[in-house]
Amino acid sequence: VGAVTVVSGKNVSLTDANSLLFGGASTVSGALTLTATSFTQDVAATITGGAGTITIAADSIALDGVQNSIIGTGNVILKPQTTSRPIVLGATGTASDFALDANELATLKDGFSSIFLGYIGGLTGGITLSGTLSFNDPVQLYNSGVSGAITLDTSAHVNTNGNSIYFVAGTGDNGRFTQANGATITNGSGGLYIYADSVALNGAADSISGTSGFVINLNTPTRPIILGAAGDVGDLALDTAEIATLADGFSTLNFGMNSTTGGLTLSSGPTFHDKVYVYQTAGGQFTVNGTPTVSGALIFSGAAPVALNASVTASGGVSFGGAVTVGADNLTVDAGIGTATFSSTVDLGTNNFTVTADDVALSGNWTGTGARVLQPTTVGQTIGLAGAAGIFAFSATELGYLSNDSPTSVTIGRANGTGAITGAAFSFDDPLVLRGGAITQTGAWTL
Repeated sequence: VGAVTVVSGKNVSLTDANSLLFGGASTVSGALTLTATSFTQDVAATITGGAGTITIAADSIALDGVQNSIIGTGNVILKPQTTSRPIVLGATGTASDFALDANELATLKDGFSSIFLGYIGGLTGGITLSGTLSFNDPVQLYNSGVSGAITLDTSAHVNTNGNSIYFVAGTGDNGRFTQANGATITNGSGGLYIYADSVALNGAADSISGTSGFVINLNTPTRPIILGAAGDVGDLALDTAEIATLADGFSTLNFGMNSTTGGLTLSSGPTFHDKVYVYQTAGGQFTVNGTPTVSGALIFSGAAPVALNASVTASGGVSFGGAVTVGADNLTVDAGIGTATFSSTVDLGTNNFTVTADDVALSGNWTGTGARVLQPTTVGQTIGLAGAAGIFAFSATELGYLSNDSPTSVTIGRANGTGAITGAAFSFDDPLVLRGGAITQTGAWTL
């Protein structure tokens, strides 16, 4: 194909059973679809699209044009025709690969709305990223068929220059995203999304960085997620070393999404440098078996129940969306200077339980006979009861939740607290201990 110009806005589709060669300056203002066993862009060729999608589907591809010689503002899709064809990015690959080296990827001029490498649905041959790869537009890598895998080899250094990047692997135990030791991802302000049924982050500490959101989600929502331990076959598991690959600076770290139901377990005391969301719907289950330490908030999102078998520490708040069952004595929820939110019931059994935060929000009855301690993190934090003034505050309804059942005692305030306590009218049926500074009644207390 020599020079081709289509300015009418019509879509153009060219198909050949063998090969297509673009050798001139081609301009198409609509969508452009090129399908062949082999596609070549000659060294002097340019392809200029408009807002329409440019699609090149071929089992062998050679983009030999100069830098920025493929231009458009819509999507560009580069994919093999054969679903089992391996995709190699950043290296020359072999004759049996759909391969684009760094120079070929540089033919894509900045300005596309998204770059698709592979495409939605069915590809299973695997994607391997090698060498230094720099993307100037949002990019989505798809190998999402059964057992489709995406691998960053030891030489891979991916820089998205502040654009979002999606790694969408396949389903099953081999539907895996792998970061080899030595590989890095520098994401800047773009979101980083990994969709897979298995994930292996084998890079060095802090080798994955960004300032926007980081997401790992399952392709099969019924598979278990394990954070802080190796897990078993069939789990999406990240041990503590894998979690350490995530450098401080992400706005949020997200594990699972709203549709996941296979259970999520926090094990072996993982440390997170940024705000964490973990997700399970009502059919799922959260289990805390090791104390997580979070710099920021920790949010258990969704209505799934929480089996709390270890303490929790998060500097910016802790939020439980489902019912909490306290499984051991003297556990603590330390929400730092944030709010401790319990959106459902809390069952202590016979266990004593302490909540430390600068505010609390309760939405369901507490049950069990264990002692209940709720105290502000800040020594001088004021305490308000039954709607009275105070930052560490309980409404009359919340006080009713705390006095439910038969606790040994309910303590509000710190042993060394100095903040004033102010209480409007309320009733309390169980032993109540108030700790803090000066106490002021603005209504009758029935104790």
